[in-house]
Amino acid sequence: MSFADILDKPATEIDRPKPLPVGSYIWTIQGLPRFDKSKEKQTPFYEFNLKCVEALDDVDEEALADWSKKSDGSNRQLTDISQRPTFYITEDSLYRLQEFLGHCGIDGEGKSTRQCIDETPNCQFVANIVHTASKDGTTVYANIGKTAPVE
Repeated sequence: MSFADILDKPATEIDRPKPLPVGSYIWTIQGLPRFDKSKEKQTPFYEFNLKCVEALDDVDEEALADWSKKSDGSNRQLTDISQRPTFYITEDSLYRLQEFLGHCGIDGEGKSTRQCIDETPNCQFVANIVHTASKDGTTVYANIGKTAPVE
């Protein structure tokens, strides 16, 4: 669907996307992460681009079926879902990135963290989706919680 197609869609047929149901999903890392700095404090970070592969047994099947239905009758696909978790690079938070890399199946023995990051494209891992309320309490967001290796 092109940009023009999106804007030409009737205004009454625009859906607010439903949050992905809570539970565990398998994710694949798409390409290398983006390296940048936060705007406020200039803290360096890596942002990974993830694509959902499949839902695991702890995801409610009815909730997933309801999530997939759009108002126009078409279905949303899990493989169309992406997430962008961010790992800040500070002395006290680097362990989070290292744990994540281990869950991706990357063996850090004899390597720097930077070398491990270079191995992340196409790695798979399990991540738990949690629901988080917006600051004003009117919206619920589906965010990545804990991660684990694919078994």
